[in-house]
Amino acid sequence: MFSKKINFKLIFIYLVILFSSLSYSYTASLSTGELYVNSSSKTLTAVISNTKAEPAILEFKMLELLPTQNNLQTFKKESNDFAIYPQKVIVMPNQEKLITIHYKGPKLTQERIFYFKTVPYAPKKVKESDDFINITFLTSYEKIIYLKSKKLKSKLLISAEKIMSTDTQSIAITFENTGNTLYKSKNLNLKIKTTKGSFKVTPQMFTDDYFMIFPNKKVTTTILWPEKIKKEAKIKSVKY
Repeated sequence: MFSKKINFKLIFIYLVILFSSLSYSYTASLSTGELYVNSSSKTLTAVISNTKAEPAILEFKMLELLPTQNNLQTFKKESNDFAIYPQKVIVMPNQEKLITIHYKGPKLTQERIFYFKTVPYAPKKVKESDDFINITFLTSYEKIIYLKSKKLKSKLLISAEKIMSTDTQSIAITFENTGNTLYKSKNLNLKIKTTKGSFKVTPQMFTDDYFMIFPNKKVTTTILWPEKIKKEAKIKSVKY
């Protein structure tokens, strides 16, 4: 009896995944990925195209990307700062629908990142008994939108500190964003000057693979001490 339940679970999971992959046959294209809200228009559009053989029932949400407490990771939170019309649609096979996305939030004081999320259906939990699997399978995807203003200013303060341990030496680099725009680690190329020479710091050298520095936030990451610089050297300056 138990083995039959396990086999049924596996078959059910396979069917859910197969159904979801078949239903994932629509596209969404945005008129722009950057919305400058200090301009005369605060609106962008999305075109939803259905390439399925059956109607696609979709709903739309807006999520904001925010930093966690350590400022190195991010999470997404549903936002009400946009009006989406229509918020739910039925798109017939080989047809398109135009979606209007309007920013209605507060005056922009710093750059923000949002995701326009399309959700094709609301799944239900399946529960036969206490020992049966609960499945919540959601097929969706997201389009990024940068909310900007030409009035926002960029300012990034950078400092570096040598860290010594028993076996290794490293450098702690602190980025403090005192401006109103976002910084991405992949765009940060630094030059550190020491008493025994200088070297370049590329984003690939950071111990944290990728991070963003949000306005009014501080991020500290580390790099290994470069082999070409003598260990007794002291850090004099860091430039961006």
